[in-house]
Amino acid sequence: MECLQAAFWLLFTGTMVVSQSTRTDVYSEMPAEVQQCVAQLTNGTNDGAKVSEEAHIQCMQQFVWKADRKRWDGAVNMTDKETEFINDIIRSVFKRGPGSSRSKREVGPGIFPPTGFRIRKEYRRLTDFERMAVHDAFNGIKKNGGYTAFAKLHVIVIASAHKGPNFLGWHRVYLAMLEESLRRINPMVSLPYWDSTLDKNMANPEMTIIFTPPFLGNGDGYVVTGPFRHWPTVTGPLARNIGANSVLYSKEFIARMMTRCRTAEITFPTAAEAFDIEHAHGGPHNWVSGQMSSLATAAEDPVFFMHHAFVDYLWENFRIHQMFECGVNPATDYPPAVGLHHPLRPMDGFPGHRSIDGYASYWTQFWYRYERSPFCSGAMPFCGSPYLWCDVKRGRCVSAARMAPFSDGMGSPLSSAGYAASPAAANARAIAARAAGTGPRFSAPPAEPRTQAGRLGVARVRRDAPNDQTHNGTYDRYDVAISSERNGHLFTHAEPFPLLPVPYIGTVQTRKQLSSSKGTTDNVAKQTESDWFYVPIRVMNKINIERTSGNLRCHRGKQIKVIAQGLNYLESFVDYPGITAKSPISTTVAILAVRVPQIGPSEAMITAVHSCGYSCKPSCLKIDGGPAEYQPCNGILVIKPGELDLFSRSYQGAVKKMDGLVSDKQNNVRMVFHCDEAIKSRNAWSSHSSN
Repeated sequence: MECLQAAFWLLFTGTMVVSQSTRTDVYSEMPAEVQQCVAQLTNGTNDGAKVSEEAHIQCMQQFVWKADRKRWDGAVNMTDKETEFINDIIRSVFKRGPGSSRSKREVGPGIFPPTGFRIRKEYRRLTDFERMAVHDAFNGIKKNGGYTAFAKLHVIVIASAHKGPNFLGWHRVYLAMLEESLRRINPMVSLPYWDSTLDKNMANPEMTIIFTPPFLGNGDGYVVTGPFRHWPTVTGPLARNIGANSVLYSKEFIARMMTRCRTAEITFPTAAEAFDIEHAHGGPHNWVSGQMSSLATAAEDPVFFMHHAFVDYLWENFRIHQMFECGVNPATDYPPAVGLHHPLRPMDGFPGHRSIDGYASYWTQFWYRYERSPFCSGAMPFCGSPYLWCDVKRGRCVSAARMAPFSDGMGSPLSSAGYAASPAAANARAIAARAAGTGPRFSAPPAEPRTQAGRLGVARVRRDAPNDQTHNGTYDRYDVAISSERNGHLFTHAEPFPLLPVPYIGTVQTRKQLSSSKGTTDNVAKQTESDWFYVPIRVMNKINIERTSGNLRCHRGKQIKVIAQGLNYLESFVDYPGITAKSPISTTVAILAVRVPQIGPSEAMITAVHSCGYSCKPSCLKIDGGPAEYQPCNGILVIKPGELDLFSRSYQGAVKKMDGLVSDKQNNVRMVFHCDEAIKSRNAWSSHSSN
């Protein structure tokens, strides 16, 4: 009861500062331990102005965490060292920098990551060096006990972070803290995500290259190869039996989910199973099998964190859809809930956060961003990795396959009659079952025909997947394989991919603000004008406002919004170039600020959106000695240090230069956007479309 009282105090003090007139009565209602803590932090003064909200919050965090720890000790047998590991991560997150104000909650603790901003990529988009660095970091926290602490932490939230709206927010915070511990080992790494649709698209997903030694290790029984070989867990050695049951994420499910607008429509218990992201997430858990298939042991396998990073990636896509296409603020769209999933309840394991804090926009505004999952088309038949290939017929990226005979126990673990095809396959099933223990299993979709469970008891089943067909209605009968000699030694340099935009409502710069600014960005830090240079972006508009008068979104303003979002720096800038409303074709120029390169080039993602909701398509200038020529591109602007002299160092200077010169070649206009009603997509960077 005292802990519950403390939780309500944490909420109360997070929204107000106690005044002099009310302090005595309210202060006396706090638990005695919290009163003593606040008194120490405020030096026992009677000056109400000095009893800051930060003192209350800090003391409540300590109190609630201590109460939780008592419960954990009996439930999961966390050692003092493991508890201290989690505590230390939390303290670093909520620690203020030197000289920071103690009264400004809006830039308070927890908003910025201690080890800096990071970009999360699909696992196969990591270069070989980046992938090995991630593996080393995982092994580093396994050796120092941090990984085991995080695995045990997941056990205590079986009820409070599953089967409800806190599932998404709690796991977002959980991943961020795990990632923070990885970056303590190597501050250059970030947590990759495993896009299992890339494997679902294969003819035989069990042959995916990611379950090979250079990647995640084998998937047939005990993990004896790869970076996580011989890892001990609470149920014995780490084990898997890939392709055992259920189904991987599919593009069809994602397309269905993206037709919804409210979080309640995609989360338990209010979502239909066809749109339920948590129910669908159980599929890959059960498909990998072993420890991954049990709620009590799933976090023992590093695949867990890469899988959940993809769940978070999908949720971020949904949040972008909410913000820009549904007009819903995702930061406040927490479904009504009571009990363990109440939006204002302190998070288990992270008492400095409430459940609704997992929905806050600052996670992808200041902590991390996602690189878009690999995509391709007939015009761009490359998936950005040698470990992926483009199925041009379907316009989809597909995982490369491992090159190994089926006799090794993987690839055909069951015969057409449903029996084990080899002793090794039968052994893998038995090992995985023991590894999962007796804990609760994940709720998941039924097994698809290509899984072991899907073939049980069936005399003959085709390998075709009826819910994932090609243009001619049949599954491609081959996978592109990579030999074991080349596997893991092909990817030395990755070309940049576009990032997902940030679904954020807040203060951004407009043309009016920028023209009189001194380089201040939407970040809290003040910059000087010398930190920036200004790039012209031409916009060609073919959208006639009068023809689209039936679109209510058009009445919000007759403008085009052009955004520069830093890829290797945090800030973003926005400009609203003027357009002529009734003109069938109008041309205008946006002036965008890009941070001056420090080490290597500056990289920024440029996007343009019409006020009617239409996305504009980018074309990039070909850098050669010929006349100005533009070709379709992904909207990524790369400026090298040696090119700074080509651009103005002030907004006003860029405007004057555009007024004085008419040639795009002279002005070094690197990018042109075409806004056209023929563009059906309302979000040019929307991932996992129906293609």
